[in-house]
Amino acid sequence: MLLPPALLARVLEAWPVATLTTMGAQLHSVPDVFVADGDDLVLPVDGKPKTARGQVSLQREHDLERNPACVMLLQNYSDDWDALWWLRLNGNASLTRGNDVLAERLIDKYPQYVDLPFDPDWRAIRFVPESHRAWALAGGEAFASRFPASPFAGTFG
Repeated sequence: MLLPPALLARVLEAWPVATLTTMGAQLHSVPDVFVADGDDLVLPVDGKPKTARGQVSLQREHDLERNPACVMLLQNYSDDWDALWWLRLNGNASLTRGNDVLAERLIDKYPQYVDLPFDPDWRAIRFVPESHRAWALAGGEAFASRFPASPFAGTFG
């Protein structure tokens, strides 16, 4: 199913974590935090460069330099299967630098960042969604009830 734009924006604003899948030599999936920036999503690349195999950046950064196509998956599992849902975003991503506005948004969404100051030139991934698909066992009502601030709550048939 496709979500109405306002409900999609509300889900992306509220949901805390997504799995980013990039395509290098093989598929590579990692959970990540993110904030909305207009229609785009920005994922911080924490200041912990990998040094395994001589790498000074993360696998997802290497993958995106070679192939910007990627997928973000948001999901909710519950023992109450009526609450099951997932949202898959297909798009392209690029490496970028964060800024103070994005850092403040991340701190607002994730208070843990208060104690982890951002480097002035922090790395980030900008994900540009091109399409989405969603599924919920209970249909669109699962999204609308989970994100009641949506003006579409109660409008799915």
